[in-house]
Amino acid sequence: MPTTRDVRNYSVQRLQEVTPTKVRNGQKALRSFFSFLEDEGLWLDNPTKGIQLLKVKRIIRQAPEKEHVDKLLGAWRGHDRRMKFRLFILLFADTAM
Repeated sequence: MPTTRDVRNYSVQRLQEVTPTKVRNGQKALRSFFSFLEDEGLWLDNPTKGIQLLKVKRIIRQAPEKEHVDKLLGAWRGHDRRMKFRLFILLFADTAM
């Protein structure tokens, strides 16, 4: 049976292998999984209770410059699927993806 210590050790080990964001997402998944098991009566002691999620720095992405977007849009002129690619480029640029 995993304990709170096991969950913490697992998080520390994962930090050496992947990004802090992935570790935080893993912590959320474990918390959700054990909460579900506890709610269903399949697990008596939730090892993730009391464990704080790893704090990660939020990254604010910048949208590309208009000149770069125009250059991408110009590359698709004359193609049959121009409208679809144009929509993708505009969506990615507007959402800073």
